[in-house]
Amino acid sequence: MFNKVNKTYRYFLTQRPFTVGSVPNMDRIVNSKEFMNKSFVPTIGQEAWGYVEYRESLDKDVCEQYELKEGYDLSDYYSNTYVKEADENGYIIIITIDKSTIKYQKNDDNINNYLK
Repeated sequence: MFNKVNKTYRYFLTQRPFTVGSVPNMDRIVNSKEFMNKSFVPTIGQEAWGYVEYRESLDKDVCEQYELKEGYDLSDYYSNTYVKEADENGYIIIITIDKSTIKYQKNDDNINNYLK
């Protein structure tokens, strides 16, 4: 009935593009995206070359060494949520760990990424 939303930790590459040696623990990366150009990222307030995501957080010392900046996205807010596919009116129901409830229309792009 409920699907657990998997938490990932996103780190932006602020000083160099994604390449061997530019990020730690390459074998633990679960997702990455390289931007075509260094681009401004509103969630970190500066430009970045792309990002990598891990299932576990990195130590602050490691982030400083590799010049990575931890970011967030909508999944951070939903890190402790359960998603019910849809109610009788076609809304997606999200129930957070603190028992608050959020409704989205089924075609809302913000939530469709988290129902995969």
